[in-house]
Amino acid sequence: MKRVILTSPSGVGLTYADRADMVVPLIFRFVWGPLPTSHHLGEYLTGGYFRGDPEVRWSDLVARSPKSGLAHKELGLVWFCEAYGVEEIELWFDPSPSN
Repeated sequence: MKRVILTSPSGVGLTYADRADMVVPLIFRFVWGPLPTSHHLGEYLTGGYFRGDPEVRWSDLVARSPKSGLAHKELGLVWFCEAYGVEEIELWFDPSPSN
């Protein structure tokens, strides 16, 4: 069974804990203040690159996988999970986030 963990930037250490096939940090903070717009969240979760595109994507923060290589660099997160047979996606976030 292939597993992906979605986490905050502070959870990136899970990459080395061998808890999942891939750990994807979300750069957005879902605490006090305005939430990211659907446009920014959508851009973050898509794949591919365009010349002059300054946006950070989910795949920029994920290590190369021995099973899929760098294929995740070209795909959106949902499509990557479907293409590589990810069966479980877990959310790992701090229950007491800072303000």
